[in-house]
Amino acid sequence: MLFASEIKAILAVAPQSAALDVHGLAQIFTFWATVGSRTAFEGISSLPPGHLLIVENGTERLERYWDWTFPARGEGANLSIETAAEALRSLLSDAVRLQLRADVRVGAYLSGGLDSSGIAALARQTAGELQTFSITFDEAEYDEGRFQRQMAEHLGVKHAALRCTARDIGEAFPDLIWHTESPILRTAPAPLML
Repeated sequence: MLFASEIKAILAVAPQSAALDVHGLAQIFTFWATVGSRTAFEGISSLPPGHLLIVENGTERLERYWDWTFPARGEGANLSIETAAEALRSLLSDAVRLQLRADVRVGAYLSGGLDSSGIAALARQTAGELQTFSITFDEAEYDEGRFQRQMAEHLGVKHAALRCTARDIGEAFPDLIWHTESPILRTAPAPLML
């Protein structure tokens, strides 16, 4: 048995394991990701989210240590908007607080959209000082630099933006595939590597 945090490590010691899994590829091209423990490589599996593998006395046992919890049907259906908003804020605040635990300064990606702006605001409120990072684009239809700058100014954070061109994305794409160890069907993750 071989195990590693990256498939590249397994392939380095067992290059014969580099055969592609056609079912894994079909899942990627259908769902943008493999399903369950399947990977793009035949004979190489990943642990499903929330699981650990226990190997004891020559036997393997997969054990779930975490799972989603959802309210029972109808539970919470009568919450007011204010109560639901406060519950969401409390959960997000707690999640952000936990993610900010670090020995070094922590930064936040600020896309200019609602999600990253809300997370950055909670991080700023929790951590005090915060560095934000953004990617801007030459193509006006993709560029949200104006919104990023407005939010950074509103939050009073130190902000850095990286200008990204189509050429930059094309040049980063092979490295993206190398690091994700899987076919990528869109270019959106490439600028985040820059």
